[in-house]
Amino acid sequence: MDEIDMVILREMNTNCRASYRALARKTGFSPNAVKRRLEKLVDGGVITRFAIKLSVAMADSETFLAFVLTDGTESVPDFVSLIGEKSMVCHVSALACVGGGAYLIVGEYSGPAMLADLGSFLRNLDQVHSVELHTMLHTDLERGRKTDFSKSQLKVLKCLVQDPRMQISEISQIAGLAPRTVRRSLRELVENGGVHFSASFDMAAGGFLDVFVRINWNDKMISLDELAQWLWKEYPVEFWAPWSSASEAIMFADFLVKNHQEAEQISNRIREAPFVISTTILFSFSAAKFPYFTELKLKELLDEAGV
Repeated sequence: MDEIDMVILREMNTNCRASYRALARKTGFSPNAVKRRLEKLVDGGVITRFAIKLSVAMADSETFLAFVLTDGTESVPDFVSLIGEKSMVCHVSALACVGGGAYLIVGEYSGPAMLADLGSFLRNLDQVHSVELHTMLHTDLERGRKTDFSKSQLKVLKCLVQDPRMQISEISQIAGLAPRTVRRSLRELVENGGVHFSASFDMAAGGFLDVFVRINWNDKMISLDELAQWLWKEYPVEFWAPWSSASEAIMFADFLVKNHQEAEQISNRIREAPFVISTTILFSFSAAKFPYFTELKLKELLDEAGV
């Protein structure tokens, strides 16, 4: 992959229904060239799937990030599968660890009782001896808004659950709606902020390592937004996304790097900043992905609507 591919992936992560023309404007390439690149990313396994899900506001949900340490006696595939059975879990990575086992878990939940249930479940697993849970902050764009879906929007959503990038002509035929109505409904769905169109990736298929750098920072010296902007400026290509704890001055900065040495260089350089207290690199060597909680909630909403 190159920087153009990275631009395409960032756009797909924000809106997987982005048109080839829109991607062409972002990259400076022709729509046909962008189409070929996107198809190559899908065929090569870098883009593993496209997804449509309710916004955080619509699902009354929050995002969590958890670290689980074990005694190392568990079967990793079985342990990951067991955790993935919880509806709130959407990603589990096994991390490199000096002793025992270590796992990074990302997911979504609705209400403190649901998060407490997850914490209790993890702590009571036989092999687990430590659990650390963080609620993540969301930007206004990520949070979205509450909205009421019209009947035509619900019909369109039912099609998009099957294929988030389904063409307007196909949606029109399946939903029994005029193409103009489908276009209007899609535009309203994006503008109203009730749903998000996203994508899941396997960066290893593109020759990259997806690593987290845990940054403990001094919030008396620099704000969270300023820290994120500093990282974007210093690492415009490598820095993928900030995951920020809502309760502590901790950011889990997601980086895409070519090798372990590059990750170490980035971590060391960040640690040298006067506003950074410490950094820790979290290397994952396997990952499993499960449906988003907000994805499941959208399907429940459509079932209840009876469309």
